[in-house]
Amino acid sequence: MRVLILGAGRVGGSLAQALIEQGEDVTIVDSDSRRLEELGRRLDVTSVLGNAAHPDVLQSAGAYDADSVFATTGADEINMVASQICYTLFEVTNIVARIRTPAYLERRSELFSFEHLPIKAAVNPELEMAEELCLVVQHPGARQALNLGSGSLRLCAFDVPADWPHTDKRIHDLLEAPGRPFAVPLIGRGEMSFVPNNEERLAAGDTLFVLGRVGDVGAVMKKLDLQGKPFKRVMIAGGGHLGTRLVRALQERTSASVRLIEVREDRCQQLAEELSCVVLCGDMTDEEFLLEENIEHIDAFFALANSDETNLLATAIASRHKTRITAALLLHPAMRKLALRAGTNFVVSPIDAAVDAFRSYFRRGRVLREHSLAGDFGQVMEVEALGTADTSELVGRPACDIELPGGANIFAVARQSKSGNYKGRLLDGGLCLEQNDRVVVFVPKQKSEQALIRTQKQLERMFHAPPEAF
Repeated sequence: MRVLILGAGRVGGSLAQALIEQGEDVTIVDSDSRRLEELGRRLDVTSVLGNAAHPDVLQSAGAYDADSVFATTGADEINMVASQICYTLFEVTNIVARIRTPAYLERRSELFSFEHLPIKAAVNPELEMAEELCLVVQHPGARQALNLGSGSLRLCAFDVPADWPHTDKRIHDLLEAPGRPFAVPLIGRGEMSFVPNNEERLAAGDTLFVLGRVGDVGAVMKKLDLQGKPFKRVMIAGGGHLGTRLVRALQERTSASVRLIEVREDRCQQLAEELSCVVLCGDMTDEEFLLEENIEHIDAFFALANSDETNLLATAIASRHKTRITAALLLHPAMRKLALRAGTNFVVSPIDAAVDAFRSYFRRGRVLREHSLAGDFGQVMEVEALGTADTSELVGRPACDIELPGGANIFAVARQSKSGNYKGRLLDGGLCLEQNDRVVVFVPKQKSEQALIRTQKQLERMFHAPPEAF
């Protein structure tokens, strides 16, 4: 498959590397020759120098022969114009663009369609990261929380402590405890993960993955003694797009008291007028300032500035004053490893968020999303079941009878109701896949990156329906 990437920045470069590792033919366009030279030294990629929104540049890059176009530049307007040109002049239909400006995103349903701006999906890393951090606050004690199945299902990961009352119990006994349906799709143990059978016993140090319907997860966590004390006080440092999105999300979905720190006085004034939380003007790395604002009584501290060093220093100060959890926004992989070794509980990366989202629209078949699991214990994929019982090897079959490669398993589906909403259903013996079901597939950690790529491609082929199915 030929892929054209517009923009050779961190997102575009990381996406190019991921796709090349999968054996894809990648061409990348950028107006910065230094970026292209750096990428060319480490990747087998075709580079084209020029403005990604110019028709002649896109033609030189082979847009007429591209299967997919990913517009990843830092300018929304360039991404939108380039998308329109690729569709109108070069007839590319699989176009995904990075869009960050809230004014565009608020009207995405009106703007982004093949009748108007032909963007199949608008990728916004800030939205993805704000959702991730908001779920952390909603599920205290969880190592990771993800929404699946079009928001109808939720996955939470927990590290099993030595004093957990359910240690050494069988999975069968655990599943009967809460009185509400849930599943244990994976257990992480040591360096590997596996799909447990009902006789498997939990051990201290395991990472336990729990999957349930959104409305049930809180009660399940509480019954299993996994839910920590609610976070009452949250401090967010950094008043950019991510910080403000997170403030709004927390105020809409939690009862936590939120404070926002911003160092620029003019931005503070603007935020104070836009938001209904306390806005503080100050330096997040000034320990005296943080102490004056009662950092020792904060439950969760999120450092979301545009500087890795600033964020790491701020979370270190918060950790020293016994903040229950800290999270840092980090760009450079080396800094992320340093943060985890230094005790930062959560790291969010706009690069990872963007690349994961873009790759979902690259997959053959209808892979809707991919999520990396906490602890590098594998992946969860959301795949749409295409075709009919006559054209698909999966549709019409009981989900529990379907054997998938790489030890992967189906644990739930999200099925659209007549009202248009999706309802999550956990796997049971009588659940057969139907056309357009959104299938939740868990892939345990593979032996190597090459093994993971093989498993992913095999899954794509299994869920892919031939053209005549439509």
